[in-house]
Amino acid sequence: MNPQDRLLAKIRERNPELCVEDAFLTPAWFAPQELWVKDHQNSNSAVYNHPLGLRFQGALQISALEESIGAVVRRHHALRSVFSFVDGKLVQIIVPPGRINVPFVDLSQFGEQERESQARKLILEDAGRAFDFANGPLLRAIVLRLGPADHVLALTTHHLVCDDWSTGILVRELATLYNAFTRKAPLSLPDLQFQYGDFVRWLEKQLDGEKLETRISFWRGQLAGGDSFHHLRPNQPRPPKQSFRGAEQKRILSEDLIASLRLLSQRERASLFMTMLAAWQCLLHRVSGATHIAVGSCAANRPLAEVEGLIGRFGNDLVLRTDLSGNPTFQEVIGRVRETALTAYSYQDVPFAELVKRLDSARDPSRNPLFQVMFIMQDAPKQGCEFPGLNWSWFTFDVGTAKYDLNVWLKIRGGGLEIAFEYNTDLFETATISHLLRNYHGLLQAVVADPGKRVAELPLECGSHLAGQQPACLPEKQPSPSDDVGKPGPSMAFMVKELRPALGDSPRMGQWAEAASNPNEFMIRTPLAPDPTATDPIESQVLKIWEVGFKKPVTIDDDFFQLGGDSLLAAWLFAQIEKRFKISLPLAALFTVSTIRGIANMLRKVSPATQWPSLVAVQPQGWRPPLFCTNGVSGDILYCGPLAGDLGSDQPIFGLQSRGLTGPPHLTIPDMARDYIKEVRSVQPRGPYHLCGHCFGGWVAYEMARQLQAQGEEVSFLGLINTPVPSCLHRSPSEQIRHVAEKGLLDLKNLGNLPTTRKWDFLRRRFVVVQQMVARSNTAAACRRGALLHGNGRRFLPKWILDVSAINLHAAKKYVPEKYSGQVTLFLSEHARPLLYSNAIEGWRALAGGGLEIHTLPGADESALVEPYRLVMAEKMKACLEKAQATASAAR
Repeated sequence: MNPQDRLLAKIRERNPELCVEDAFLTPAWFAPQELWVKDHQNSNSAVYNHPLGLRFQGALQISALEESIGAVVRRHHALRSVFSFVDGKLVQIIVPPGRINVPFVDLSQFGEQERESQARKLILEDAGRAFDFANGPLLRAIVLRLGPADHVLALTTHHLVCDDWSTGILVRELATLYNAFTRKAPLSLPDLQFQYGDFVRWLEKQLDGEKLETRISFWRGQLAGGDSFHHLRPNQPRPPKQSFRGAEQKRILSEDLIASLRLLSQRERASLFMTMLAAWQCLLHRVSGATHIAVGSCAANRPLAEVEGLIGRFGNDLVLRTDLSGNPTFQEVIGRVRETALTAYSYQDVPFAELVKRLDSARDPSRNPLFQVMFIMQDAPKQGCEFPGLNWSWFTFDVGTAKYDLNVWLKIRGGGLEIAFEYNTDLFETATISHLLRNYHGLLQAVVADPGKRVAELPLECGSHLAGQQPACLPEKQPSPSDDVGKPGPSMAFMVKELRPALGDSPRMGQWAEAASNPNEFMIRTPLAPDPTATDPIESQVLKIWEVGFKKPVTIDDDFFQLGGDSLLAAWLFAQIEKRFKISLPLAALFTVSTIRGIANMLRKVSPATQWPSLVAVQPQGWRPPLFCTNGVSGDILYCGPLAGDLGSDQPIFGLQSRGLTGPPHLTIPDMARDYIKEVRSVQPRGPYHLCGHCFGGWVAYEMARQLQAQGEEVSFLGLINTPVPSCLHRSPSEQIRHVAEKGLLDLKNLGNLPTTRKWDFLRRRFVVVQQMVARSNTAAACRRGALLHGNGRRFLPKWILDVSAINLHAAKKYVPEKYSGQVTLFLSEHARPLLYSNAIEGWRALAGGGLEIHTLPGADESALVEPYRLVMAEKMKACLEKAQATASAAR
């Protein structure tokens, strides 16, 4: 009898009245979870209840809503869990679903203010009741009627069976099921073949023996020397036992500040979360004087495609520790935070309580182990959750608890961002938290105004709230801006390490590398650095083009990416450069020279006849197998730069740009794949190969994989990012109109989320895109007439006809993919446009002989490579690449 059967037999023997469907050892997510089960009246367990409220305006069909809740519970094993001890170990047991009782309370007889007050009172009472873990159920629901067309649904689960990601799944499935039950239509949700217990057993294998020791060893090194990282001094003595009494203070950031923070994140190749965390850790550094700042955060921890649609406890606490020594600039802090976060995400699967136990951290009932402050960004689900005949919104309420000394919530609401401080009222006074919140907001404003400021120079409002008689914004020893003068520090070396993948061996990079190895020499040579003003006609003319494009003064050493440049602006700039100098440069040149000085140097060295290779070393360093990324329909590979930053410095990335950007184009996808393979072999002669492509590039990557496999080579990873099947291009006129309408609605939505200052710029760029679409339609018509090539194929029509997007689009329409016997990994946005992607899953499943693995991405199809959604995609891709590498290594 195997261990699983023995466990089931013991449970059934001891609980004959219990109908057991499945059982497994509960992962140690929380340190006190065993106490919760032993004494379910323990008030501490209710602190970890997971309540939410949805308000419906319209004619709510309560019976359909009740049926929908029951159907969700039937679908997800985690919501049918009970807990028990077997041989001293906590076991999660799955039982058949019972009827979910949904009480109905009519509050419409009260006045308007009293209705709201009574509703919040009832919801808080329900949210504060402890669950009976031994008998269940672990989901409660209540419907409150505030008026004939005004209802509130309150749902409460527990963090042992639900996490924040699960909240989105719960609301989304409720909407889908409610739609079906109200219309008496068949249920459209597919059966779940992979359940929470399957994930737990998979996780056990991943954390078996040496694999677990490797992860524990990483965290032991990461947290070495830490003192539980308590950086905030409480106003009151800490009680001997955590009370969890709490309150909340909030502040909403202005649209302009959010836009500036997003732009800064883009320039520094970081996510918005990373930039916000960097600012928070700078504040903690200034408050405490500590150089190693650590906070807790929660990782999604859903490494398998099969669990992305499951409700359950997957989210896991991580400790993110950043070294702020050496008085770095804020830009350097972002780089350090990015490296810390991406590395930590690679080791996110060790259950937090198990980590605490293995690190021999003494359990102190007065405080949370390992960290004091939790820092979380939450993107509340709303899109794609439509209840027919109803308008719905979140019904917010303060539960009056605090799981940590301080929990910093960053809550994305549409295009806005709310900062909420949930704090323990037995430790901190209201004025203290208000002061801290003001300081954080002020620090965010300061870093977007000048991200080059050093941490010690960031302005803070002083006060005496957090450190006794010591002003709160001052550490015991205030760092001086001159602390680093004349002595080596980590910041310059760190800059060299971070920027080398983007700048390669440019003259500036040689200078910086030398400075990192000899800081004293650098201090002497700094005044002799290049003059930031133009020194010859070439630099002057390129400077004028950039100033028109960026709409502001720039210097010849300003970096394109740090100025906020994107692929649309790059295309415009390079088109102007070609018009002026009669030399065509590929956009990928920005990975090597991203300043006016560098581009001017390149223009001096090349000629109109220069042939550029398709292969571009975006990030050549790293010990992992290289990832080869193919170009999009426009031919460029600028998306590879931010992706390289998200995947980490240990992942080499090479891009394959369209040959048609500077010379004769490929006219078919098989030809393009054949030539790309030749260039790939110059870097990696033999497999296994890792390939990926976005949209059009996915078709090219697919064809490369098919041809490599035909040549006897192994392709261990083939990733398609929002790539429809080629048949979607064959549209009728009515379908083309629908496509334009979908795109227009998406543009209007994006426009509404932008601050006023950026709306006109968005419209200007979209007008340029429309002009290009008209030109491409004419070009595509010419292509269909077979007018591209003449005679022996070496003489081409005038250059206007060589529009890369049109040529690639024409090649895509002619492409008929053959079946590929390997596995295909599809990254597909959950709100992708239906006309393009409705049959993507079925189409690729039919072509992928080795199976189709699907990873769902948040947002629309155009946002997959845009922060903050890009980081989600990168995290999933990184897990896939590690899995492919491990599989290939095991096979050898």
